[in-house]
Amino acid sequence: ARDVFEEAVQTVMTVRDFTTVFDRYAQFEESLIAAKMETSAEMGRDEDEEVELELRLARFEALMSRRPLLLNSVLLRQNPHNVHEWHKRWVAFARFYEDNGQLEDARTILSKATRVRFRQVEDLAAVWCEFGEMELRHHNYDEALRILRKATALPAKRAEYFDSTEPVQNRLYKSLRVWAMLADLEESLGTFQSTKAVYDRILDLRIATPQIVINYGLFLEEHGYFEDSFKAYERGVALFRWPHVRDVWHTYLTKFVARYGGRKLERARDLFEQALDGCPPKYAK
Repeated sequence: ARDVFEEAVQTVMTVRDFTTVFDRYAQFEESLIAAKMETSAEMGRDEDEEVELELRLARFEALMSRRPLLLNSVLLRQNPHNVHEWHKRWVAFARFYEDNGQLEDARTILSKATRVRFRQVEDLAAVWCEFGEMELRHHNYDEALRILRKATALPAKRAEYFDSTEPVQNRLYKSLRVWAMLADLEESLGTFQSTKAVYDRILDLRIATPQIVINYGLFLEEHGYFEDSFKAYERGVALFRWPHVRDVWHTYLTKFVARYGGRKLERARDLFEQALDGCPPKYAK
């Protein structure tokens, strides 16, 4: 009976058929567990009975954990060129091994996935981030750092982020998603210098968001590097126009005045004039 169910869930072509077969398969396994518990209760459990019941429970749990992967296979049978489903499959496949304590196999799957020619850079970025998050879940902090540093390394051939003629691997170095995760890891696990280097690279690549600039400024300030934090804000305000630059200017000016008060009036005036240059009336006040 199991062979028939297994063949069915691995060959059906529609989600509706899959759901019907899978639900019956699950009911079948549940009924075997219920029957075993009933006979054990009537006749009393010996060691063999306990082992048999544990085996049936484990088999049922394994079936339920396979559901996302089996459903994903149905969608791929319908359309083998569905990039989104292939992407989910790599991640789900790795998570399946991880959940069963086979970390090396999960690493192998994700490592292979990083070489797949995905259509979008963000698909590849999601794989690298999942790789790093998996290592973090197992407290392998150095390994997580190594993975994200590898993801952000400059490729042999650099390409622009939106250049679809180039493989995503040549464009990943401009993905803010992997850089932002690396910045978080460096702040938590790395050194001051390694964290500063990551933020500088994000600014050099011109992929920073206003929030990244503010995070960098606050990070430098926390370590007592006030002038360096002001330089970070300077670089930030050069990257954005109004209204996107608003939060960077607001943070910069507030921090500068709090630090120097009236001691650097000329410099403060210059900053305010620079901020007001091109500032829309609704933000000028």
